[in-house]
Amino acid sequence: MVYFATLEGTHVGIRKDNPTNNSKETFEVENFAIRFIQDGFAHSENNYQENIERALTVMNNTSRVTLKKLFSDDSLFQVYKESNGVTTVYVKSIHTDTQNYPYRSQIYFQTDLKFLTGQGKVKTHSYHQGIALEMQPTARCSKNPYGLMITDLTFLNHEEK
Repeated sequence: MVYFATLEGTHVGIRKDNPTNNSKETFEVENFAIRFIQDGFAHSENNYQENIERALTVMNNTSRVTLKKLFSDDSLFQVYKESNGVTTVYVKSIHTDTQNYPYRSQIYFQTDLKFLTGQGKVKTHSYHQGIALEMQPTARCSKNPYGLMITDLTFLNHEEK
């Protein structure tokens, strides 16, 4: 066993099957996952395209296809445009594994779509969703400051409401 000493104490060295030897803290992976959920699922007419593009930037090709299928038609954007719609996201729970590689997170969240009806009343539709993300380190840059790439995205049955 290997030990190393810091000002906070002595720690056991743990080997990770991580080819880049790039270790991330759990909070970094969780913040990345939450930011992805916000970019991918919280929109309005004014930021829809920008948010989707930012979400797609941190995904590999296979994962991009999975997300793009969800937004393949323009029906959601039409609701935003015609009814002054806005979608907000509330993360209900997140479970992250950074002890194994690749990193994994399961995020359960609620999206609320609010829009104006023809009578001028605000209507809300709530959706409970879950997503499992598999992530690997990549180079940090201004478009990806966390230095993580989503390599697998799977939709899950939602948790209890």
